[in-house]
Amino acid sequence: MKGKEVIRDFHLHTLYSDGLYPPRKLLEEASRQGVRELAITDHNSIKGLPEGKETADDLDITMVSGVEVSAQYHTRVVHILGYGFSLKDVEASSFHQYLSRIRNANNLWARKVAKFTQKDPLVVRLVGGERVAISIKVDEVERFRQSTQSYFNFSILVKEKLEEVAPAFKTVPARHIFYFLFWRKELEYIDRYEALFRKYGIENKKYWYVPRKEGLYSPVTKVCEMIMEIKALPVIAHPGETRLLEEDVREMVSMGVKGIEVYTPKHDEEQVVYYREVADRFGLFKTSGTDFHDPFHRNKVAIGRDQHGRKLIRGVRVADLKRLTRLAQVNHSARVLRQLQGGRLIILSKILFSG
Repeated sequence: MKGKEVIRDFHLHTLYSDGLYPPRKLLEEASRQGVRELAITDHNSIKGLPEGKETADDLDITMVSGVEVSAQYHTRVVHILGYGFSLKDVEASSFHQYLSRIRNANNLWARKVAKFTQKDPLVVRLVGGERVAISIKVDEVERFRQSTQSYFNFSILVKEKLEEVAPAFKTVPARHIFYFLFWRKELEYIDRYEALFRKYGIENKKYWYVPRKEGLYSPVTKVCEMIMEIKALPVIAHPGETRLLEEDVREMVSMGVKGIEVYTPKHDEEQVVYYREVADRFGLFKTSGTDFHDPFHRNKVAIGRDQHGRKLIRGVRVADLKRLTRLAQVNHSARVLRQLQGGRLIILSKILFSG
Protein backbone atom coordinates (compact mmCIF):
# COMPACT_ATOMS: atom_id res chain seq x y z
CA MET A 1 0.00 0.00 0.00
CA LYS A 2 2.98 2.28 -0.33
CA GLY A 3 1.94 5.73 -1.50
CA LYS A 4 -1.75 5.03 -0.87
CA GLU A 5 -3.99 6.52 1.78
CA VAL A 6 -4.25 4.07 4.68
CA ILE A 7 -7.08 4.46 7.18
CA ARG A 8 -6.03 3.23 10.62
CA ASP A 9 -7.62 2.95 14.03
CA PHE A 10 -5.46 1.68 16.87
CA HIS A 11 -8.00 2.09 19.69
CA LEU A 12 -11.09 -0.15 19.48
CA HIS A 13 -13.19 -1.97 22.08
CA THR A 14 -15.20 -5.18 21.94
CA LEU A 15 -17.65 -6.85 24.32
CA TYR A 16 -14.62 -8.29 26.11
CA SER A 17 -14.34 -4.92 27.84
CA ASP A 18 -17.06 -2.29 27.63
CA GLY A 19 -17.79 -2.37 23.90
CA LEU A 20 -21.01 -3.67 22.37
CA TYR A 21 -19.70 -5.76 19.45
CA PRO A 22 -17.93 -9.11 19.40
CA PRO A 23 -14.54 -8.92 17.61
CA ARG A 24 -15.85 -10.27 14.30
CA LYS A 25 -18.66 -7.73 14.05
CA LEU A 26 -16.31 -4.92 15.08
CA LEU A 27 -13.82 -5.76 12.33
CA GLU A 28 -16.54 -6.24 9.73
CA GLU A 29 -17.74 -2.73 10.53
CA ALA A 30 -14.16 -1.44 10.33
CA SER A 31 -13.80 -3.06 6.91
CA ARG A 32 -16.97 -1.34 5.71
CA GLN A 33 -15.44 1.96 6.80
CA GLY A 34 -12.35 1.23 4.71
CA VAL A 35 -10.03 0.72 7.68
CA ARG A 36 -6.95 -1.28 6.64
CA GLU A 37 -4.87 -1.20 9.86
CA LEU A 38 -6.21 -1.50 13.39
CA ALA A 39 -5.82 -2.76 16.94
CA ILE A 40 -8.33 -4.16 19.40
CA THR A 41 -7.50 -2.53 22.74
CA ASP A 42 -9.92 -3.82 25.33
CA HIS A 43 -9.63 -2.59 28.89
CA ASN A 44 -7.33 -4.90 30.83
CA SER A 45 -8.24 -7.82 28.57
CA ILE A 46 -6.76 -9.64 25.59
CA LYS A 47 -9.58 -12.19 25.31
CA GLY A 48 -10.82 -10.80 22.00
CA LEU A 49 -7.51 -10.94 20.15
CA PRO A 50 -7.66 -14.51 18.75
CA GLU A 51 -11.07 -13.97 17.14
CA GLY A 52 -9.97 -10.52 16.01
CA LYS A 53 -6.83 -11.86 14.33
CA GLU A 54 -8.77 -14.62 12.56
CA THR A 55 -11.32 -12.09 11.29
CA ALA A 56 -8.61 -9.63 10.23
CA ASP A 57 -7.01 -12.33 8.09
CA ASP A 58 -10.37 -13.13 6.51
CA LEU A 59 -10.96 -9.45 5.69
CA ASP A 60 -7.39 -8.67 4.57
CA ILE A 61 -6.97 -6.17 7.41
CA THR A 62 -3.60 -5.74 9.10
CA MET A 63 -4.11 -6.06 12.84
CA VAL A 64 -1.61 -5.41 15.60
CA SER A 65 -2.20 -6.84 19.06
CA GLY A 66 -3.26 -4.29 21.62
CA VAL A 67 -4.64 -3.69 25.09
CA GLU A 68 -5.65 -0.65 27.17
CA VAL A 69 -4.28 -0.97 30.68
CA SER A 70 -5.36 0.92 33.79
CA ALA A 71 -2.50 2.46 35.77
CA GLN A 72 -2.10 4.73 38.76
CA TYR A 73 -0.53 8.12 38.12
CA HIS A 74 -0.27 9.96 41.44
CA THR A 75 -3.92 10.44 42.48
CA ARG A 76 -5.35 9.71 39.01
CA VAL A 77 -6.11 6.57 37.06
CA VAL A 78 -4.77 6.82 33.52
CA HIS A 79 -4.82 4.42 30.59
CA ILE A 80 -1.72 3.05 28.91
CA LEU A 81 -2.08 1.35 25.54
CA GLY A 82 0.23 -1.57 24.79
CA TYR A 83 0.98 -2.65 21.20
CA GLY A 84 2.81 -5.41 19.38
CA PHE A 85 3.02 -8.32 21.82
CA SER A 86 2.41 -11.99 21.12
CA LEU A 87 -0.09 -13.97 23.17
CA LYS A 88 2.62 -16.54 23.86
CA ASP A 89 4.81 -13.90 25.51
CA VAL A 90 1.91 -12.84 27.72
CA GLU A 91 1.10 -16.33 29.05
CA ALA A 92 3.70 -16.65 31.81
CA SER A 93 4.34 -12.94 32.37
CA SER A 94 3.76 -10.60 35.29
CA PHE A 95 1.53 -8.67 32.89
CA HIS A 96 -0.77 -11.70 32.59
CA GLN A 97 -0.91 -11.88 36.39
CA TYR A 98 -1.79 -8.18 36.53
CA LEU A 99 -4.68 -8.61 34.07
CA SER A 100 -5.92 -11.61 36.05
CA ARG A 101 -5.81 -9.62 39.27
CA ILE A 102 -7.89 -6.84 37.75
CA ARG A 103 -10.36 -9.31 36.22
CA ASN A 104 -10.84 -11.11 39.54
CA ALA A 105 -11.37 -7.82 41.37
CA ASN A 106 -13.87 -6.71 38.72
CA ASN A 107 -15.82 -9.96 39.00
CA LEU A 108 -15.99 -9.54 42.77
CA TRP A 109 -17.13 -5.93 42.30
CA ALA A 110 -19.88 -7.03 39.88
CA ARG A 111 -21.19 -9.57 42.36
CA LYS A 112 -21.37 -6.86 45.03
CA VAL A 113 -23.31 -4.59 42.66
CA ALA A 114 -25.71 -7.44 41.83
CA LYS A 115 -26.37 -8.02 45.53
CA PHE A 116 -26.95 -4.27 45.97
CA THR A 117 -29.63 -4.36 43.25
CA GLN A 118 -31.48 -7.00 45.29
CA LYS A 119 -31.63 -4.67 48.29
CA ASP A 120 -32.46 -1.55 46.29
CA PRO A 121 -34.20 -2.58 43.02
CA LEU A 122 -35.11 -0.22 40.21
CA VAL A 123 -38.89 0.23 40.56
CA VAL A 124 -40.81 0.70 37.31
CA ARG A 125 -44.32 2.19 37.55
CA LEU A 126 -46.57 0.85 34.78
CA VAL A 127 -49.91 2.05 33.46
CA GLY A 128 -52.66 1.23 35.93
CA GLY A 129 -50.41 1.61 38.96
CA GLU A 130 -48.63 -1.74 38.74
CA ARG A 131 -45.06 -1.65 39.98
CA VAL A 132 -42.27 -3.93 38.80
CA ALA A 133 -38.97 -4.21 40.64
CA ILE A 134 -35.91 -4.73 38.46
CA SER A 135 -32.79 -6.23 39.98
CA ILE A 136 -29.86 -8.30 38.74
CA LYS A 137 -29.02 -11.80 39.93
CA VAL A 138 -25.43 -12.77 40.59
CA ASP A 139 -25.61 -15.55 38.01
CA GLU A 140 -26.75 -13.04 35.38
CA VAL A 141 -23.52 -11.05 35.63
CA GLU A 142 -21.59 -14.29 35.06
CA ARG A 143 -22.51 -13.72 31.42
CA PHE A 144 -19.83 -10.99 31.39
CA ARG A 145 -17.26 -12.86 33.45
CA GLN A 146 -14.67 -12.82 30.64
CA SER A 147 -15.09 -9.10 30.04
CA THR A 148 -14.02 -6.05 32.02
CA GLN A 149 -17.01 -5.73 34.34
CA SER A 150 -18.59 -2.29 34.30
CA TYR A 151 -21.90 -0.52 34.76
CA PHE A 152 -22.31 -0.81 31.00
CA ASN A 153 -22.80 -4.56 31.49
CA PHE A 154 -25.52 -3.79 34.02
CA SER A 155 -27.08 -1.40 31.51
CA ILE A 156 -27.38 -4.23 28.99
CA LEU A 157 -29.16 -6.39 31.57
CA VAL A 158 -31.40 -3.52 32.72
CA LYS A 159 -32.34 -2.71 29.13
CA GLU A 160 -33.43 -6.29 28.52
CA LYS A 161 -35.61 -6.25 31.64
CA LEU A 162 -37.05 -2.80 30.88
CA GLU A 163 -38.04 -3.91 27.38
CA GLU A 164 -39.96 -6.86 28.84
CA VAL A 165 -42.24 -4.62 30.92
CA ALA A 166 -42.22 -1.44 28.82
CA PRO A 167 -41.56 -1.90 25.06
CA ALA A 168 -40.93 1.86 24.71
CA PHE A 169 -37.42 1.24 26.03
CA LYS A 170 -36.53 -0.75 22.91
CA THR A 171 -35.64 2.59 21.30
CA VAL A 172 -33.10 3.43 24.03
CA PRO A 173 -29.59 2.00 23.45
CA ALA A 174 -27.92 0.26 26.36
CA ARG A 175 -25.17 2.87 26.20
CA HIS A 176 -27.69 5.64 26.83
CA ILE A 177 -29.30 3.73 29.69
CA PHE A 178 -25.81 3.63 31.16
CA TYR A 179 -25.49 7.40 30.81
CA PHE A 180 -28.91 8.08 32.31
CA LEU A 181 -28.86 5.65 35.25
CA PHE A 182 -25.19 5.42 36.17
CA TRP A 183 -23.20 8.19 34.47
CA ARG A 184 -25.13 11.42 35.08
CA LYS A 185 -22.49 13.62 33.48
CA GLU A 186 -23.94 14.72 30.16
CA LEU A 187 -27.09 16.82 30.03
CA GLU A 188 -27.71 15.84 26.42
CA TYR A 189 -28.76 12.33 27.43
CA ILE A 190 -30.71 13.50 30.46
CA ASP A 191 -32.71 15.95 28.32
CA ARG A 192 -33.30 13.33 25.64
CA TYR A 193 -34.69 10.62 27.91
CA GLU A 194 -35.90 12.26 31.10
CA ALA A 195 -39.56 12.41 30.01
CA LEU A 196 -39.60 8.71 29.07
CA PHE A 197 -37.97 7.56 32.29
CA ARG A 198 -40.18 9.86 34.37
CA LYS A 199 -43.27 8.35 32.75
CA TYR A 200 -42.29 5.06 34.35
CA GLY A 201 -41.29 6.60 37.66
CA ILE A 202 -37.53 6.29 37.16
CA GLU A 203 -35.29 9.10 38.41
CA ASN A 204 -32.06 10.30 36.92
CA LYS A 205 -29.61 9.50 39.72
CA LYS A 206 -26.59 7.30 40.27
CA TYR A 207 -27.94 3.84 40.99
CA TRP A 208 -26.19 0.97 42.75
CA TYR A 209 -22.90 2.74 43.41
CA VAL A 210 -20.19 0.41 44.69
CA PRO A 211 -16.62 1.78 44.80
CA ARG A 212 -13.85 -0.16 43.13
CA LYS A 213 -11.15 -1.82 45.19
CA GLU A 214 -8.54 0.69 46.32
CA GLY A 215 -4.94 0.13 45.33
CA LEU A 216 -5.91 -2.21 42.51
CA TYR A 217 -3.87 -0.53 39.77
CA SER A 218 -0.10 -0.53 39.59
CA PRO A 219 1.86 2.71 39.02
CA VAL A 220 2.58 3.83 35.46
CA THR A 221 6.24 2.88 35.87
CA LYS A 222 5.37 -0.72 36.73
CA VAL A 223 2.73 -0.98 33.97
CA CYS A 224 5.21 0.27 31.36
CA GLU A 225 7.80 -2.19 32.64
CA MET A 226 5.34 -5.09 32.33
CA ILE A 227 4.37 -4.01 28.82
CA MET A 228 8.01 -3.83 27.77
CA GLU A 229 8.66 -7.26 29.26
CA ILE A 230 6.15 -8.77 26.80
CA LYS A 231 7.98 -7.00 23.96
CA ALA A 232 5.29 -4.37 23.47
CA LEU A 233 5.17 -0.58 23.24
CA PRO A 234 3.56 1.52 26.02
CA VAL A 235 1.54 4.49 24.72
CA ILE A 236 -0.40 7.19 26.58
CA ALA A 237 -4.11 6.95 25.69
CA HIS A 238 -6.19 10.09 25.02
CA PRO A 239 -4.11 12.43 27.25
CA GLY A 240 -6.60 15.25 26.76
CA GLU A 241 -9.36 13.27 28.45
CA THR A 242 -7.25 12.74 31.56
CA ARG A 243 -5.99 16.35 31.33
CA LEU A 244 -2.33 15.47 31.12
CA LEU A 245 -0.04 18.44 30.66
CA GLU A 246 3.44 18.65 29.19
CA GLU A 247 5.08 18.11 32.57
CA ASP A 248 2.97 14.99 33.11
CA VAL A 249 4.01 13.59 29.75
CA ARG A 250 7.65 14.39 30.53
CA GLU A 251 7.37 12.39 33.76
CA MET A 252 5.67 9.48 32.00
CA VAL A 253 8.50 9.40 29.44
CA SER A 254 10.90 8.86 32.35
CA MET A 255 8.55 6.06 33.47
CA GLY A 256 8.88 4.27 30.14
CA VAL A 257 6.17 5.43 27.71
CA LYS A 258 7.25 5.45 24.05
CA GLY A 259 4.27 6.98 22.27
CA ILE A 260 1.18 9.11 22.68
CA GLU A 261 -2.29 8.98 21.16
CA VAL A 262 -2.57 12.34 19.43
CA TYR A 263 -5.15 11.87 16.69
CA THR A 264 -8.38 10.97 18.45
CA PRO A 265 -11.95 12.32 18.42
CA LYS A 266 -11.46 13.02 22.12
CA HIS A 267 -9.08 15.85 21.20
CA ASP A 268 -10.15 19.09 19.60
CA GLU A 269 -7.90 20.73 17.02
CA GLU A 270 -6.07 22.77 19.63
CA GLN A 271 -5.32 19.66 21.67
CA VAL A 272 -4.11 17.80 18.59
CA VAL A 273 -1.58 20.56 17.94
CA TYR A 274 -0.58 20.68 21.61
CA TYR A 275 0.04 16.95 22.01
CA ARG A 276 1.69 16.68 18.60
CA GLU A 277 4.22 19.30 19.69
CA VAL A 278 4.68 17.60 23.06
CA ALA A 279 5.29 14.29 21.28
CA ASP A 280 7.92 15.87 19.05
CA ARG A 281 9.56 17.53 22.03
CA PHE A 282 10.02 14.24 23.88
CA GLY A 283 10.66 11.99 20.89
CA LEU A 284 7.38 10.07 21.21
CA PHE A 285 5.68 8.44 18.25
CA LYS A 286 2.09 9.47 17.53
CA THR A 287 -0.92 7.19 17.06
CA SER A 288 -4.48 7.50 15.73
CA GLY A 289 -7.48 5.91 17.44
CA THR A 290 -11.18 6.54 17.95
CA ASP A 291 -11.73 4.73 21.28
CA PHE A 292 -14.77 3.26 19.53
CA HIS A 293 -17.17 1.31 21.77
CA ASP A 294 -20.38 1.31 19.73
CA PRO A 295 -22.38 3.69 17.51
CA PHE A 296 -24.19 5.11 20.56
CA HIS A 297 -21.04 6.12 22.44
CA ARG A 298 -20.69 9.78 23.35
CA ASN A 299 -17.75 9.99 20.91
CA LYS A 300 -20.33 9.82 18.10
CA VAL A 301 -17.78 8.66 15.56
CA ALA A 302 -17.44 5.89 13.03
CA ILE A 303 -14.48 3.53 13.18
CA GLY A 304 -11.47 5.13 11.51
CA ARG A 305 -12.98 8.65 11.50
CA ASP A 306 -12.49 11.76 13.60
CA GLN A 307 -15.30 13.86 15.06
CA HIS A 308 -15.68 15.67 11.73
CA GLY A 309 -15.97 12.47 9.72
CA ARG A 310 -12.46 12.78 8.30
CA LYS A 311 -10.39 9.65 7.78
CA LEU A 312 -7.73 8.82 10.36
CA ILE A 313 -4.62 8.62 8.21
CA ARG A 314 -2.04 10.32 10.41
CA GLY A 315 0.37 8.84 12.90
CA VAL A 316 2.36 5.62 12.77
CA ARG A 317 1.43 2.60 10.67
CA VAL A 318 1.62 -1.06 11.65
CA ALA A 319 4.99 -1.41 9.92
CA ASP A 320 6.28 1.52 11.99
CA LEU A 321 5.01 -0.08 15.20
CA LYS A 322 6.86 -3.29 14.39
CA ARG A 323 10.12 -1.42 13.79
CA LEU A 324 9.63 0.66 16.92
CA THR A 325 8.96 -2.48 18.95
CA ARG A 326 12.29 -3.98 17.87
CA LEU A 327 14.13 -0.74 18.63
CA ALA A 328 12.44 -0.38 22.01
CA GLN A 329 13.44 -3.93 22.94
CA VAL A 330 17.09 -3.23 22.16
CA ASN A 331 16.95 -0.07 24.27
CA HIS A 332 15.09 -1.88 27.05
CA SER A 333 17.66 -4.69 27.09
CA ALA A 334 20.47 -2.17 27.21
CA ARG A 335 18.84 -0.36 30.13
CA VAL A 336 18.39 -3.60 32.06
CA LEU A 337 22.02 -4.51 31.42
CA ARG A 338 23.11 -1.10 32.61
CA GLN A 339 21.17 -1.55 35.83
CA LEU A 340 22.46 -5.09 36.42
CA GLN A 341 26.06 -4.52 35.47
CA GLY A 342 26.72 -1.13 36.95
CA GLY A 343 27.50 0.60 33.70
CA ARG A 344 29.66 -2.06 32.02
CA LEU A 345 27.33 -1.81 29.03
CA ILE A 346 29.70 -1.57 26.09
CA ILE A 347 31.39 -4.94 26.62
CA LEU A 348 28.13 -6.73 27.41
CA SER A 349 26.30 -5.14 24.50
CA LYS A 350 28.95 -6.43 22.11
CA ILE A 351 28.42 -9.93 23.45
CA LEU A 352 24.61 -9.72 23.44
CA PHE A 353 24.00 -7.98 20.16
CA SER A 354 26.94 -9.19 18.04
CA GLY A 355 25.82 -10.63 14.71
